[in-house]
Amino acid sequence: KSFEDLVHTQIPNIIKNEPDIHVKTVDDQTYIVKVTNIYIERPYVIEDTRKINYITPIDARHRDLTYDSPVSIDIETTLRHSNGNVLEKKKYNQHILCRIPIMIQSSKCNFYDKSYSQIVKEKECAFDDGGYFIIKGKERVLITQERINYNNIHVFQESSQKKRFVASIRSMSDETN
Repeated sequence: KSFEDLVHTQIPNIIKNEPDIHVKTVDDQTYIVKVTNIYIERPYVIEDTRKINYITPIDARHRDLTYDSPVSIDIETTLRHSNGNVLEKKKYNQHILCRIPIMIQSSKCNFYDKSYSQIVKEKECAFDDGGYFIIKGKERVLITQERINYNNIHVFQESSQKKRFVASIRSMSDETN
């Protein structure tokens, strides 16, 4: 769920909320750069023949590839004179910004919503639930770690009958760590 939220909500919101870039030029003009749309493709590689090949997780494992996708944006540039007249306007479609690893069995995975027979035909395990990444041919899993903040009082509800709550604090000096 968190990966789906990242690719469908968080990344588009970051791009949408970024203000336009205004650059004043020497000759009393303003150059405006606006980022409009964001696209996250399905994982692919460009082969030596310059052909786009949508890869499967097994391809990534066998070829030591990262199962990732390009993140592309549309860019609009405008050159405006100080009196408001537009002197030049250009649009650059799907300019690649970066690449992002794709979680196996997420909505951006090439096996998303494939049937059992299609998955088996591609030599993948049909019972693989996904939820991991393939980085340079190796399967990687994100593991969250929780740690209590230092120098803050934390109150926990106690399960024993003698005490209702327990307060604890972990102290650490800024100088000595």
